[in-house]
Amino acid sequence: MQEKAGADILLIEDEAEIRELMSGVLKASGYTVMEAVDGEEAIAKYLDHPGTIRLVLTDLSLPKINGERVLETIRKADPRARVVVCSGYLDEKKKSELHLLGATEMLDKPYSISRVLEVVERVMDTP
Repeated sequence: MQEKAGADILLIEDEAEIRELMSGVLKASGYTVMEAVDGEEAIAKYLDHPGTIRLVLTDLSLPKINGERVLETIRKADPRARVVVCSGYLDEKKKSELHLLGATEMLDKPYSISRVLEVVERVMDTP
Protein backbone atom coordinates (compact mmCIF):
# COMPACT_ATOMS: atom_id res chain seq x y z
CA MET A 1 0.00 0.00 0.00
CA GLN A 2 1.29 3.47 -0.88
CA GLU A 3 1.82 6.10 1.80
CA LYS A 4 -1.32 8.22 2.17
CA ALA A 5 0.37 11.34 3.52
CA GLY A 6 0.68 14.03 0.88
CA ALA A 7 -1.97 12.49 -1.36
CA ASP A 8 -4.18 15.14 -2.91
CA ILE A 9 -7.92 14.63 -3.20
CA LEU A 10 -10.27 17.12 -4.82
CA LEU A 11 -13.59 16.79 -2.99
CA ILE A 12 -16.53 18.28 -4.90
CA GLU A 13 -19.72 18.56 -2.87
CA ASP A 14 -22.22 21.43 -2.74
CA GLU A 15 -23.84 20.38 0.56
CA ALA A 16 -21.71 22.01 3.26
CA GLU A 17 -22.40 19.43 5.98
CA ILE A 18 -21.46 16.48 3.76
CA ARG A 19 -18.41 18.31 2.38
CA GLU A 20 -17.14 19.20 5.87
CA LEU A 21 -17.73 15.68 7.19
CA MET A 22 -16.03 13.99 4.26
CA SER A 23 -13.13 16.44 4.26
CA GLY A 24 -12.60 15.87 7.97
CA VAL A 25 -12.69 12.09 7.61
CA LEU A 26 -10.27 12.12 4.68
CA LYS A 27 -7.87 14.48 6.48
CA ALA A 28 -8.04 12.34 9.64
CA SER A 29 -7.06 9.39 7.44
CA GLY A 30 -3.91 11.20 6.28
CA TYR A 31 -5.05 12.69 3.00
CA THR A 32 -4.60 16.29 1.89
CA VAL A 33 -7.97 17.57 0.69
CA MET A 34 -8.85 20.43 -1.64
CA GLU A 35 -12.55 21.35 -1.65
CA ALA A 36 -14.89 22.72 -4.31
CA VAL A 37 -18.56 23.66 -3.90
CA ASP A 38 -19.62 23.48 -7.56
CA GLY A 39 -18.52 22.08 -10.89
CA GLU A 40 -17.09 25.35 -12.18
CA GLU A 41 -14.83 25.79 -9.15
CA ALA A 42 -13.82 22.11 -9.31
CA ILE A 43 -12.69 22.28 -12.92
CA ALA A 44 -10.75 25.49 -12.28
CA LYS A 45 -8.97 23.97 -9.26
CA TYR A 46 -8.14 20.78 -11.14
CA LEU A 47 -6.72 22.65 -14.11
CA ASP A 48 -4.80 25.05 -11.82
CA HIS A 49 -3.03 22.13 -10.09
CA PRO A 50 -1.79 19.87 -12.90
CA GLY A 51 -0.27 16.62 -11.73
CA THR A 52 -0.92 17.19 -8.02
CA ILE A 53 -4.48 15.91 -7.60
CA ARG A 54 -4.41 12.13 -7.40
CA LEU A 55 -8.14 11.55 -6.94
CA VAL A 56 -11.34 13.46 -7.63
CA LEU A 57 -14.34 12.60 -5.45
CA THR A 58 -17.43 14.27 -6.91
CA ASP A 59 -21.16 14.40 -6.42
CA LEU A 60 -23.24 14.22 -9.61
CA SER A 61 -25.75 16.91 -8.64
CA LEU A 62 -23.73 20.11 -8.56
CA PRO A 63 -24.52 23.77 -9.20
CA LYS A 64 -23.20 25.57 -12.29
CA ILE A 65 -21.68 22.50 -13.99
CA ASN A 66 -22.99 19.03 -13.09
CA GLY A 67 -20.81 16.11 -12.05
CA GLU A 68 -21.02 14.37 -15.43
CA ARG A 69 -19.58 17.44 -17.17
CA VAL A 70 -16.91 17.74 -14.47
CA LEU A 71 -15.96 14.09 -15.05
CA GLU A 72 -15.90 14.58 -18.81
CA THR A 73 -13.85 17.80 -18.64
CA ILE A 74 -11.30 16.43 -16.18
CA ARG A 75 -10.85 13.20 -18.14
CA LYS A 76 -10.34 15.20 -21.37
CA ALA A 77 -7.70 17.31 -19.63
CA ASP A 78 -6.07 14.25 -18.06
CA PRO A 79 -7.10 10.85 -19.45
CA ARG A 80 -5.40 9.14 -16.49
CA ALA A 81 -7.37 11.09 -13.86
CA ARG A 82 -9.00 8.98 -11.18
CA VAL A 83 -12.58 10.14 -10.62
CA VAL A 84 -14.98 8.61 -8.10
CA VAL A 85 -18.60 9.65 -8.67
CA CYS A 86 -21.15 9.78 -5.82
CA SER A 87 -24.90 9.89 -6.29
CA GLY A 88 -28.18 8.90 -4.73
CA TYR A 89 -29.35 7.63 -8.10
CA LEU A 90 -27.00 5.18 -9.79
CA ASP A 91 -28.89 2.51 -11.66
CA GLU A 92 -27.04 0.15 -14.00
CA LYS A 93 -27.69 2.35 -17.05
CA LYS A 94 -26.27 5.45 -15.30
CA LYS A 95 -23.27 3.45 -14.05
CA SER A 96 -22.56 2.30 -17.62
CA GLU A 97 -22.79 5.88 -18.92
CA LEU A 98 -20.44 7.15 -16.20
CA HIS A 99 -18.01 4.30 -16.84
CA LEU A 100 -17.92 5.24 -20.54
CA LEU A 101 -17.19 8.86 -19.55
CA GLY A 102 -14.22 7.60 -17.54
CA ALA A 103 -15.44 7.21 -13.95
CA THR A 104 -12.98 5.08 -12.03
CA GLU A 105 -15.48 4.06 -9.36
CA MET A 106 -19.00 4.93 -8.21
CA LEU A 107 -20.44 5.34 -4.73
CA ASP A 108 -24.16 5.08 -4.03
CA LYS A 109 -25.59 7.58 -1.55
CA PRO A 110 -26.18 7.22 1.26
CA TYR A 111 -22.76 5.74 1.87
CA SER A 112 -20.89 4.87 5.02
CA ILE A 113 -17.63 6.53 5.95
CA SER A 114 -15.93 3.14 5.93
CA ARG A 115 -17.18 2.50 2.37
CA VAL A 116 -15.84 5.87 1.18
CA LEU A 117 -12.45 5.21 2.77
CA GLU A 118 -12.36 1.70 1.29
CA VAL A 119 -13.03 3.03 -2.23
CA VAL A 120 -10.62 5.96 -1.88
CA GLU A 121 -7.84 3.72 -0.59
CA ARG A 122 -8.37 1.14 -3.35
CA VAL A 123 -8.39 3.77 -6.10
CA MET A 124 -5.37 5.60 -4.65
CA ASP A 125 -3.42 2.31 -4.42
CA THR A 126 -4.10 1.42 -8.06
CA PRO A 127 -1.09 2.23 -10.24
